[in-house]
Amino acid sequence: MQSLFGWFRILGLVLAVLAIPVHAANVLILDDNYGTEVENDLESAGHTVTSVLYYDWDGSNPSPAGFDAVLLLKGYDYGYELGDDAGSPAYTALIQFIQNGGIFASTEWLIYDMDDAYNLALDPYVPFDYTSYTDYNYSGSYTVLQPGHPLAANLPGSWDAPVSADGGSCAALKPGAVVVISRSMDEYIQDCMDAFALAYVVIGNGVSIHLNSDLGHEDDEDASAQLLQIIRNIVTFQPAGVGVGVSVPTLSFWSLILLCGLVGLVGVRRLTRRGYRL
Repeated sequence: MQSLFGWFRILGLVLAVLAIPVHAANVLILDDNYGTEVENDLESAGHTVTSVLYYDWDGSNPSPAGFDAVLLLKGYDYGYELGDDAGSPAYTALIQFIQNGGIFASTEWLIYDMDDAYNLALDPYVPFDYTSYTDYNYSGSYTVLQPGHPLAANLPGSWDAPVSADGGSCAALKPGAVVVISRSMDEYIQDCMDAFALAYVVIGNGVSIHLNSDLGHEDDEDASAQLLQIIRNIVTFQPAGVGVGVSVPTLSFWSLILLCGLVGLVGVRRLTRRGYRL
């Protein structure tokens, strides 16, 4: 009997380790015409991805309703409105999505574009203050300021950006915005050397996140492994007290196989102790 209880204790420990929260997100990418590596990486992580060029998106092709996260990429093709029109219904659809509890995330060059009077309808729904924009820069390094934060999961404490690539903007954050990662930049522009790299603000039941990087797209480079990991973290992010989705404890296929094996082993031991020959 003690042996049987021992096996059940082991089984319980294994289940505790394996039953980790997993939330497979349904993600809409508003693409900058260079986001294939982002789409592929999210799909490889088990998420469902739909992609459309942001300047072709009118808010209904597809509707953001039913998606967990909307990701606006701005690194390669920038200087356009959503739906290629400042009055596009895409803005209303995206704003309603955020207000209804969705995850919205953007990349550079959104700050840069807003300073040039594009995408201004999004101003109340982003964590940065575009009016404080000073300049842009490239390269440098990233530093995680909150190592235990979900948005910093599976990231090193710091890492270097590609040389002469990975652009970002210098701008202040709005009151209430939370900074998770900072960055330095060291190419070209001396008055833009330090900036936030990842910040978010809670808006009603939703959240708006800005990744202050063009992902290397402007320079025809794919996003680094660290930036792709940040995006993985973004699409399942759940700020405390905000209902943007519920993670359900699940087991992977191989975890289920291991569980079945352990259950079978316990059963065999019980039968042999009762005198059965197997």
